[in-house]
Amino acid sequence: MGLWLQLFNKISRTVNILLLLSLFTLLQQTAGAQSDSLEIGVRGVAVYSSDHLVPLWLHSNQYGQIDAFGNGQLLGHVHASYEHRWNEKLSLTAGTGFWTDNELDRVTPGQLFAAVSFQSFTLIAGKKNLDYLPGQEADPAFFNFRNIRPMPAISFGFFDYTPVPFTREYLQFKAALLQGRLNDERESPGVRQPYYHFKSLYLKTGNLPVNIFAGMNHSVLFGGTLSDGTEIPVDWISTYLINSSETLKEFNHGEGTNAPGEHVGLSEFGIHYETDRINLFISKQDPMTDYSGLFRSKDKILNFRIQIKKTNWLEEFSYQYAYTKHQTGPGLHLAPFREVEDYSLFLKENFGLDADVNTWEEFYPYLKEYVNRGYPEYGRDNYFNHGIYRLGHFYDEHFYGYPLMHSKEQIKYFKDIDDFNYSTIGNNRLQAHHFAMKGSITKGLTYNAKVTFSENFGTYNGFYTKWLNEREGYYFREGKKQNYYLLELSQQLPRNFTAQAAFGFDGGSLYQSWGIRCGISWVIFPLN
Repeated sequence: MGLWLQLFNKISRTVNILLLLSLFTLLQQTAGAQSDSLEIGVRGVAVYSSDHLVPLWLHSNQYGQIDAFGNGQLLGHVHASYEHRWNEKLSLTAGTGFWTDNELDRVTPGQLFAAVSFQSFTLIAGKKNLDYLPGQEADPAFFNFRNIRPMPAISFGFFDYTPVPFTREYLQFKAALLQGRLNDERESPGVRQPYYHFKSLYLKTGNLPVNIFAGMNHSVLFGGTLSDGTEIPVDWISTYLINSSETLKEFNHGEGTNAPGEHVGLSEFGIHYETDRINLFISKQDPMTDYSGLFRSKDKILNFRIQIKKTNWLEEFSYQYAYTKHQTGPGLHLAPFREVEDYSLFLKENFGLDADVNTWEEFYPYLKEYVNRGYPEYGRDNYFNHGIYRLGHFYDEHFYGYPLMHSKEQIKYFKDIDDFNYSTIGNNRLQAHHFAMKGSITKGLTYNAKVTFSENFGTYNGFYTKWLNEREGYYFREGKKQNYYLLELSQQLPRNFTAQAAFGFDGGSLYQSWGIRCGISWVIFPLN
């Protein structure tokens, strides 16, 4: 593990240096090259929030630049991107960006990447915003990569639908693979500098009146260093293929018996209908954390989105229904009970049963009836929580899981959590209705509106104490309603300036917060 980490660090630093040198060399050569394009821009943003919890849709989907906490923030951002095309098939793109916050005492690098594309295949190295990964067309996205700053990574794939050879475009596919590292400062007891892997594969029909598509997305955290300095072994093949690992069993039996790391998956099936006037997408997504969730979980995210192909007061409308309460049910994994030394004594002390039980085969039916109370085993998927990777799907304190879920840090601002030690994601069981609209009001003035109604039920580990014994007075027991609102306006101005203003409000049983985000962007070059 140590050798791999050192090698990864050296490669990352070398790539960053080469990217900088390549970028500035390319920028100097831009003038006069008809096949080259250069863009340089700046942006300034100010945020105000009435509560320490910034309204959800004001800070979400901003690539980690807007903090989720705080009453005010000022942000300055500079970016540059360059593209060179040798021909219609082959191109090179490079980009960089830096931003600074309120106190102007810290300049943080954002994007710093190079990408080579040949036809529809692209290879990317460095730190690039992850909006190109599949599975994010839905809003809100279950893997919300638009909410985090770019991580150092190498990725490649066919990021847009590409015809399968010899099918006359009746069958198309898109695929992506990313291997990166979460190199942010991760507090104890979190795992420091874990690797992050994401892969995706979608298939779609083409040239039909109504086309269908289906895909699978897989996300996993693995490796890294524990707070006591212990390095977690890495089994690349078992992690990528979601298999058990003999290597990891020596480190942690449970981690080796299951697939190594924190795995989260999302399958999707849908239809696409297109005419000269509209684009219509309808899909069903199924989140999961293991194979049992693939077949038994009742959780789902239903998406409806229609795009109108002309400038109008309504150019896009979308609706999403999300349900993540089930999580394959409350049944526990029963394998750990194999470690019980005396089966008969266990049943006597915990359930008052007088039974002569000597084998696991005899013991198991009692566990199903009295511990799981008839619920199937392998439940409590507990999205984005993990026993080892306790900081989970966070990068630079920004969450890139489903944005309607609440972290422990958020919960402590509206609930005294001394009565229960909440997991990193303290609320991942919810149901929600989300509506969004986009359009043009006048020439150059556009709007984006969102309304979200949610009901929140915490986690199974919060609802229950030991096994299936309900926790008395649990805060989320009866469900807590919370709504989120956004109105965002954008006005094109002369000389490549754009002004933006967004108004957000969160209200309900959890907390009340309203805020505003204002900004102005200027594309310095090229001049239109």
